[in-house]
Amino acid sequence: MYLPHVENPERKTILTSVRGISVQGEYSRSTIDSISDALRKILDHESDIKIRSKKLIANLDMLKHLTNSADIHVHYIDEDFKKIQADIGDIYVSSEDDLSRSGHSQTEKEHICEAVAKLKESVIANEISTLDKIFSKGVLLSNVYATNLICIPIMNVTKDRCYMVIELNRENNKPYSQVDIKLVNCAAEWIALSISQKEGQRLNEGNFTLNMKLRSYVENYFLGRIEHIEFISKVMLLTKNIIGISRVFFYTTHTRINTYNSYADLYEDVMTPTGFKMVKHPQQFKLHREKGLASYVVRTGLPINYTYAADNAIRLDAEIQKVFHFPLKNSLCMPVKYNNNVIAVIQLLNKKDDKDFTEYDEIILERICMYVSLVQHFEKIKELCELEYARCEIIEDQIGYQLTTLATVPLYIKLTEADLPEGFNDFAWYPEKNEEMLVPWFFYMFKATCSDMIRDEDDLYEFIVNIMKCHRALPFRNFLHTFDALHLLYCIVQRVGERLTKLETFALFLGGCCDGLNSEGFSSQYYTVINHPIIRIYDPPHFRNFQLSFLKRLLTMNKLLDHLSEDDRNKLMKLCGDAVVNLSSSHGGNSSVKLKKILDEGKFDDENPQHRSYQLTLLMRCACKGRVAKPFRIAKRLCEDIYRELYAQGDYFKTMKLIPPTWMDRQNVLSIPENEVEYIKVKCLPIYELLKRMFPSTAELYNLVRELQKAWKLMIELRYKKAWNPDESIGKGLEDTTR
Repeated sequence: MYLPHVENPERKTILTSVRGISVQGEYSRSTIDSISDALRKILDHESDIKIRSKKLIANLDMLKHLTNSADIHVHYIDEDFKKIQADIGDIYVSSEDDLSRSGHSQTEKEHICEAVAKLKESVIANEISTLDKIFSKGVLLSNVYATNLICIPIMNVTKDRCYMVIELNRENNKPYSQVDIKLVNCAAEWIALSISQKEGQRLNEGNFTLNMKLRSYVENYFLGRIEHIEFISKVMLLTKNIIGISRVFFYTTHTRINTYNSYADLYEDVMTPTGFKMVKHPQQFKLHREKGLASYVVRTGLPINYTYAADNAIRLDAEIQKVFHFPLKNSLCMPVKYNNNVIAVIQLLNKKDDKDFTEYDEIILERICMYVSLVQHFEKIKELCELEYARCEIIEDQIGYQLTTLATVPLYIKLTEADLPEGFNDFAWYPEKNEEMLVPWFFYMFKATCSDMIRDEDDLYEFIVNIMKCHRALPFRNFLHTFDALHLLYCIVQRVGERLTKLETFALFLGGCCDGLNSEGFSSQYYTVINHPIIRIYDPPHFRNFQLSFLKRLLTMNKLLDHLSEDDRNKLMKLCGDAVVNLSSSHGGNSSVKLKKILDEGKFDDENPQHRSYQLTLLMRCACKGRVAKPFRIAKRLCEDIYRELYAQGDYFKTMKLIPPTWMDRQNVLSIPENEVEYIKVKCLPIYELLKRMFPSTAELYNLVRELQKAWKLMIELRYKKAWNPDESIGKGLEDTTR
């Protein structure tokens, strides 16, 4: 629509309000109404954004007549207009017939529209020379003959994005009045309203399409048409396409979360021959308290939109870079919640075209998380049902075994030190005979070291009997092995007891009861391969956490700790739990390395709780490897017992078409001496040497381990040597008798 200028002889004042901006002009009401009606019709009837914008700009040509301007220019600004460049793109210039298109070349000066788009502020200059005061480098004008200028940015509602810039100029040295300025502002607001409405319409259409797709995925999942992994793959592919990202990770938190570290199953995006899909990572992903955006989201339940800097990218997501080896530029992490509990996390990485994640991206991802939460919550319910079923399997197995054990109750004998066998306080002592005395000796060691922590001796006796019942009749990991570990702890405490608190000593003895508790003679590797219920219920290290849980159940059942305060009970179980969990090589090995470093640097502090925790872990690990501190005759028999269990596990692997480790393959039976020498060298000597450094009074223990290593080496040397020469012994004797 092209409206002519209408003169108003009465010069009546008009007040028009558009989106909260008042425009007071000296034009007739019919002129203002004509402008508003023309713009409103375009907003109401034109849906195409390009055609709508073009018609709006065409109607702005009337402003040239209303404001007596030489010409009017409308400059489009790119959506990602961050760095101002000289070539800003398309510039539309008004003419009598239609809008023509032109461009600007690179120069040192900024174009006026660039400066306005950058500042997001209007520029009104009634003298062009004043622009040099505003812009120190000077500016370029669309009309080099212009003497007066109005340049107004058209922005969104939040005033953080500039869509376009309107530029009007005069050549007659006549200044623009306030009425002219407000009239141009009025038209600019109508255009901003048009663009905002269209963006809202486009956003609603996009949300509707997104909702329909997500709804169809959810319906297909609950109808059983797709599995959980397929649902996640479809949703993550949709997310990648809509937001435009390089990688996407999906974390599912476990139902049980450890006090110190939480674990999650990680699904990563992989392109397969059949197309895009999410694949579960073979290892559980650690969400450490100290690092990782996903960990932050799990702990706080808050989304995070982060751009990585070179100095902190590794600190924040070291685990991702270590596992997947690709640079991190930016990340958007969003929690998947159900009843305000974080049950999963979606992490988007590296938005394409070097862009940052926007607020609109956050809105989209939040909507996706809402649908994912429905499916993920149902998966959590299924997981809980499976865990309860697995827990029932374990309890049924325990009850079935315990009903077949111990027809008679062990002797309840209160011993004194005089009743102990000779050498009982020596590291090398071993109960080769009188196994019926194991419970009385067990009882004595508890009383001798932890008497201040025990209120009722009957409760202690019942607890020890239950510990004995919960050990299976295995070649090695039986009650005798647990007794031997506790005996070694007893001997150590007799020598270094003054360095330990009563609570620490009691925690060590309780933890020592766990080494063979409910063991079936298999390693954690076997439980993982067969997906044993223990793996599904307990956090890593799975079997140690299972033993710790079982120990807590026995302590509660026997009321052994009821007399302690709640604070003391919590401290005791914390110490005991750390010691038991660190019996696992994957956990305890790290603590030994850290303790060695502390000792090497001379920084060990008895007042430091972490240092004392490392110390308890060391004592526990030394006690449970006590078989290497026995005389060769006993150590060799214990070695044969443990290899019976290992070979049985290796046979199970073979039945499952798996290749067992070399030390579990009975075909390598001749390598036992070499295996023992290597085991003592790598696993045992370092921790016993640390023990000697921590507690010099235990040096005898280190020497016993060295002697056993020498005995195994001697056995290797003598393996292929003749112990006697037949010609010089038996043969010679036979010749003498025939004469």
